Amino acid sequence: MEISDDELKKINETQRKKILQYVAEKYGKPEEFSSQYWYMLKNGKRPISDSALKILLKYLSYDEYVKLLSSEPIYPIVPDSLTNAIIYIDTFVNGVAKILEKYPELETYLSTKIMQLIKENERKISVTEEHLKKFEMTMKAKGRSERTIKDQLNYLRRMFKEINWELSRDKIVEYMNRVMEESPFVAKHTANALKPFIKEVLQDKQLYDSFKTPKVQFREKVPIKLEEIKAMAKALEHIPSKAYFVLLTESGLRPGELLAATIDNIDLKERIIWVNKETQTKRAYFSFFSRKTAEFLEKVYLPLRDEFVRVNINNIMKLAKANEDQGIDIEKWKKKLFPYKDDVLRNKIYEAMDKALGRRFELYALRRHFATYMQLKKVPPLAINILQGRVGPNEFRILKENYTVFTIEDLRKLYDETGLVVLE
Repeated sequence: MEISDDELKKINETQRKKILQYVAEKYGKPEEFSSQYWYMLKNGKRPISDSALKILLKYLSYDEYVKLLSSEPIYPIVPDSLTNAIIYIDTFVNGVAKILEKYPELETYLSTKIMQLIKENERKISVTEEHLKKFEMTMKAKGRSERTIKDQLNYLRRMFKEINWELSRDKIVEYMNRVMEESPFVAKHTANALKPFIKEVLQDKQLYDSFKTPKVQFREKVPIKLEEIKAMAKALEHIPSKAYFVLLTESGLRPGELLAATIDNIDLKERIIWVNKETQTKRAYFSFFSRKTAEFLEKVYLPLRDEFVRVNINNIMKLAKANEDQGIDIEKWKKKLFPYKDDVLRNKIYEAMDKALGRRFELYALRRHFATYMQLKKVPPLAINILQGRVGPNEFRILKENYTVFTIEDLRKLYDETGLVVLE
C-alpha cells in the first residue's frame, strides 16, 4: 500500500518498529534492503527513515496497516437505543463519504469490510419441532387441506434435518441448489412450504427475502475440471475443510450425507465409506476414496478431529444443558466424522475457491463431476448409480448377497482404474 508523505511523517517511531517487526516475521528481509542495513534496522542501530518505511508499507495491505497502527477502535461507543443507533449510523456514513471524497482509492477496501461485516452477522435462526407444530396449526386455521399441510411438513422436516435445524441465507440457497439437481419439483415444493413457514412462524423479513421460489426449468451447467479441483484442494489450508472437500470429490456423495456420516461409517483399510440413509427418492449406501486420501485421513485429519472433540466436549455439554429444548445429542456429536459447523467448512472452501479459481461453484457440482468423470472413464452406468445411491433397497440387498453383476470388490476395482485422486 502507499500513503502520502504528510501521512508518512505522522507515523511515530513506535509504530514504525511495529511495522518493521511485522514485515520481518511475515516476509523476512525485503529485497530492497542490503543484509547489513536490514540488520541495523532490526536491532535499532539505525532509525527507520521515511524512505525505508515506504518500502516496508509496500508489503502491507490496508487491513494490516490499520490493525498495526490502531490500538483502540475509532468508534468504541455502543448506542443505547434504536434512535441513537440510527443517528450513529447516519453520522458514520457521512464521515465515510467525506473520507472517500478525499481518498477514493479506499472504496474497494470499504466495500470489502462492509461485506465481511454483513457476512459475519448473517441472520441465523434455530428451528425446532415446536415451530413445525405452530406452522401446522396456522395452516389449519387458514383452511389448508390436511394433505397439503402434511406434504409441506414433510418437505420442511427433510430440509431442516439436512441443514441441522438452523436456517440462514447461505444454507437455504445451497440446499435449494442441491435439491434442484435431484428434483426441481421437490425444490419448488420445499420453497413453497418454507416461504409461509418463515412469514407466519418466524416472521423474519430478512430471511424471507433471502431466496426466491425456484422455477422448474433445467439449465446448462458449466462443468468443473479435475485440475481445478486439485488446485482448490492445494489452496485449502483448513484441514477439516480439505478432508470434507476431497471426500466429496472422490466419493461422489451428497454434502448432507457426508456431514451426517460417523466415524463408524468409514473404513480406512478398505477405503470405503458407508452411508446409512434412505429417503423415498434417493438411497446411498457406500462409495470409495483413494489411497492418498486414506493416508491423509489417517495421519492428518483424524488425529486433528479427535483433538477437536476432546478440547470442545465440555463446551458442547454446556450448550446442550443450556438448550435442552433443542435435544442436542452429545454422543452423536462425538461420533460424527465431521463434528464441525457446516457453514465453517463451506466458507473455508469458498475462500479457497476465490484464491485458486477466482470464482465459486456449489459443492453439489462435485457430485456431478464424479458422475461425468466415471462416465468418461467407461464405468458402467449401473456401477455409477450404485456408488451414487441411485438404486432401490431390493437391488442393494441383492448386491450385498453377490447375486448381481457387481460385487463390492468389482466396484472397488472399477473405481481404482479410473484414477480419481485429488491429493498430490
